[in-house]
Amino acid sequence: MRLNEWKPDFFDSLPDPIRVYHGTDFGTLDNILRSGRISAKEGHRHGETYGINWFSLRVGGYGMGTYFSIDIPKTDFDNYKFHFMNNSDLTSNDDVIRIDGYNLRIVTIGGGDEEYFRRAWDNTVGNGGDVFDFVNYLNRVNREFKEWQPTVDNPAVIYLIRQLFGDNELVKAGLLGESRKKLSEVKASDINMSPFKPKSELNPKLWVNGKINSRVRVRLLDIADDFMDELAIGDIKPEDIVLTGSLSNYNWSKYSDIDLHIVIDFSKVYPGKKDFVEDYFKTKREAWTESHGELKIYGYPVEVSVEDSKNPAMSTGVYSIVKNEWIVEPDDFDNAELNSAYIRKHSAKLMTKIDAMLSDYNNRKGLDNLDSKAYNLFMNLRRQRQESLSTSGEMGSGNIIYKILKHSGYLDKLWDVINGAYDRSMSMP
Repeated sequence: MRLNEWKPDFFDSLPDPIRVYHGTDFGTLDNILRSGRISAKEGHRHGETYGINWFSLRVGGYGMGTYFSIDIPKTDFDNYKFHFMNNSDLTSNDDVIRIDGYNLRIVTIGGGDEEYFRRAWDNTVGNGGDVFDFVNYLNRVNREFKEWQPTVDNPAVIYLIRQLFGDNELVKAGLLGESRKKLSEVKASDINMSPFKPKSELNPKLWVNGKINSRVRVRLLDIADDFMDELAIGDIKPEDIVLTGSLSNYNWSKYSDIDLHIVIDFSKVYPGKKDFVEDYFKTKREAWTESHGELKIYGYPVEVSVEDSKNPAMSTGVYSIVKNEWIVEPDDFDNAELNSAYIRKHSAKLMTKIDAMLSDYNNRKGLDNLDSKAYNLFMNLRRQRQESLSTSGEMGSGNIIYKILKHSGYLDKLWDVINGAYDRSMSMP
């Protein structure tokens, strides 16, 4: 017996093939692209009502949605592979649809359409970046991708790049071809070291004749005052407000942040409770950063933190915004030589390790101790950075590796695993 021979009155006027749409979620889209099939047998794991592959002639409002389309030849309605349920919705009579036969296209992810992704590409690859910069941009500017967490080896990312820009871009990034043994493995050659080479002068947007730009200084003092109000620590005043990090040195780059430190004697805040005070200030800093993610000066993000006056941060460039003078003069790094081979190799190894942790998290594997493994890795990275700063300064390998991981989005991935793995392991369905 033939099922549902009904077709809408306008069927003959529809193009051949007929493009139809399906709304789903990030994980489902990845599963479909990875397996190469849309399977009603998968039920909710593929975003379907169990046992039904359904589609529509129109996208039901982008909003936060993720949609893909497939192209169905009209002959598939004549031979009853598909049938209409009403004037807009239709279903498949087959449990499994192979996507290679129906030209699957990604329409939106998290509400972002093709135009959005082309703009993101222009802002990164079009400005001299690469595929990795493109993915980092998606993670950084669109909070709606938080659940998806796009990476360079993500099926949806690879499919989207191929769909919009062609295979050549994937080949150049090492994501296609025999040269890449594992799709999930980050290669040492992927690591771009050029931004970390020392410059011949301090950043001219921030510094004038060895002094901080007066307009920048006033703005940073205002930001520090606002941050102090958020701390809510009564009459305790900062001992100093300092600018440190790469933008107070000769190793600044397009990845640099404006590191503004509020210097406070922690023992005056809560005597004998240093750990508690550290945690409190850390929480306040994270809340501030979350609320002011678009705060920038001349394109550089402003990161505000609290520093214990009895345990100052180690840096070869520290400038007092209050006194308008150098506390520690920057090092010109004339004789500095980056151990580029080691930095590339070790950074790639760490990135691959973090990607593996993120994959385990997304696939709910080993959640019982995944958060502790990720946290231990982060603490080791931080310890190695501090040791590197104390022995080799800003150009130390440990410091550069930390910066590479931070500005490529890998520290954010690590914290997503740290926070999310615990929640998932302790939750009860």
